[in-house]
Amino acid sequence: MEIYTILVASVSVLATLSAAATDINKVTAGSLAGLVGADTLSTSLNIAGGELNAADFSFIADKMSDLAELDISGCRIVAYKGDPLPYSRLTSSKAASIPSYAFVGMKKLRKVSLPASLRSIGSGAFSGCGLTEMTIPEGVTEIGDYAFLRCESLVSVTIPASLTVLGKGVFSCCSALAAVNFNGSGVTSLPESTFEGCVSMTRIDFSSLAACTEIGPWSLAHMSELTAITLPDNTRRMNRGAMIADTQIADMQLPADIEYIDSHVMSGLMALNSINAEKLQHVPELGDDVWSGVHKPDVYLVTADKTMQEAFQNALQWQEFNIKTKDEWTGTTDMIGDEIGQPHFTVYTEGSELIVDSSGSDIGEVSVFDTAGIRTASLCFELHKARVRIETSSWAKGIYLVVTNLGVTKIAL
Repeated sequence: MEIYTILVASVSVLATLSAAATDINKVTAGSLAGLVGADTLSTSLNIAGGELNAADFSFIADKMSDLAELDISGCRIVAYKGDPLPYSRLTSSKAASIPSYAFVGMKKLRKVSLPASLRSIGSGAFSGCGLTEMTIPEGVTEIGDYAFLRCESLVSVTIPASLTVLGKGVFSCCSALAAVNFNGSGVTSLPESTFEGCVSMTRIDFSSLAACTEIGPWSLAHMSELTAITLPDNTRRMNRGAMIADTQIADMQLPADIEYIDSHVMSGLMALNSINAEKLQHVPELGDDVWSGVHKPDVYLVTADKTMQEAFQNALQWQEFNIKTKDEWTGTTDMIGDEIGQPHFTVYTEGSELIVDSSGSDIGEVSVFDTAGIRTASLCFELHKARVRIETSSWAKGIYLVVTNLGVTKIAL
């Protein structure tokens, strides 16, 4: 029994040692396998300096499946040309680039520190990885197709200003991705399916992408929690299905230079409450069924002036919206009662309170709904109640629909 206990303890110690961090001071391109040796169960690999090539990355993906942390920030990546490599099957890769499919499917890999000398990331390089966050170094100019596809634990990404080429589907189906930080970049378009299926993202701001003129097909589609989006002002074209099924977007601001919106770009935006077209000096051309499934008479389209209002009112598909000038839109919280022949009422805020004021008429009932159609408040009153106060301090910021026996209106909190 005593010998058995010693053997178990010895095995346990060996397992602990083999799972420990592996530190390498310097590596020569293609030599990583020999330096790591039997230490392939390491969960952490730190290479302080030297050169790596595609053969070294192939070894990591093929043999070090338990790896959780990798630091190659002190290394240079050199070109490779030779026989097909295990796992990736690559026969060549360029210098200063993470090779294509370098870490594909490494679900335990949580953190990678990249070299400052890096200039590109190959196609599918991190697809299916367990990364939780990624800072792409300044100096990287290109990210290949599907580089981070289905990184389902990835929460945040920082993209450098140096980036000029973005491939298809780079962050597609990154279901945990909540924050993308753009430091400005020279990318001229968001390609097909860039963020499709990123269901945890609630806000995204592309305003710093000054060179971006095109939003690719399905690039922002099926982002079911997205409530706010800011597109670059010089966006000229939104391609087919670009924002399809983004069911939580309530208010949409059109870019100043938009010229064409393709078929089904905003189909299924069921929470859509308003489209701000104040920056536009022309009516954009449209594809087929741009807003399929959206009840357009319930959606305000806001224009800069009467001239643009008339232009939209005479344009197919656009004319179906409730089109208001900017000045009319400012007054929408003080209207509907008069329009339907009922007593006039006003909705406004004082501090954290929502005020419904009927100018002396009786208010019998007030209900408030958010943009998802969920009733936030429902209050009934006796006769002779002309002003109602509703506490809103616990409510989320956004647009709310106020329904009374005197009419219906909306207000932003």
